[in-house]
Amino acid sequence: MKSRLPGTAVIIFLVLAVDTRAADTVETWAVGASDVEFYLSAEGLGRALDERRLQSSLLAGYGLTERLSAFLGMAARGDGALASAEASLSLGLFGTLVESAHFDLDLFLEASVGGPALSRFQLLPALEINLDHHPGQQTCGAYLRLGLPVHGQRRGGDPAAPGEHQTVYALLLNPGIYVTVAAGHQLLLEYDMSFHSAEADEHSLDIGGVALGYNVVLTERLELITQLYLDIPGTGEGWAAGVLVGLIATLPAGG
Repeated sequence: MKSRLPGTAVIIFLVLAVDTRAADTVETWAVGASDVEFYLSAEGLGRALDERRLQSSLLAGYGLTERLSAFLGMAARGDGALASAEASLSLGLFGTLVESAHFDLDLFLEASVGGPALSRFQLLPALEINLDHHPGQQTCGAYLRLGLPVHGQRRGGDPAAPGEHQTVYALLLNPGIYVTVAAGHQLLLEYDMSFHSAEADEHSLDIGGVALGYNVVLTERLELITQLYLDIPGTGEGWAAGVLVGLIATLPAGG
């Protein structure tokens, strides 16, 4: 919600090497230590217990200049039975390349480690395009995020198996629309899908799902992020849902 707080929900797209999803746009933060974000999510609801995921994510943001920000994030993720878990760490930069009354272009670069024993390293360059009907997201608009995560793995996909390594690429697509229904209240509808390297996944196309977000400015420095997510089933999969709740705090005077 660019018109309300200095920064919004970078963690929702720069996903800390795991699958936190939330519908929102992003913007650089005020100069200084100015942003703290916390999210709690549940995914795979409607599927078997071992296919469900619980995740908690925390991000701290620092505004370097008016158009360039840095962040450090961490996440913990477990299965539905709380019998197994993994963590991830992430750091990155993002900035506004083009900013106007009706068009914005933001660029991102994230490096993260995750997976078992933090053994997987990933680079994620990305961009976001915003088209706003009125300046400051006063009414409605559309956005598109494109990401290109890159990581390495052993051929065959088994990290413990001997053999040669290969570089694996994917293309992430997140088109979305937003409507500002009242001052401090915004509805968002977003779709996500991805294309994978043939060696990285048995399916080269992941049709993803649809997210409905409702974001509310609680105070001048606190925003509530809520979301319902519907995972569209692929071949051999069933329908599943997810929920997410988050808080974005803007620190006074850039921390």
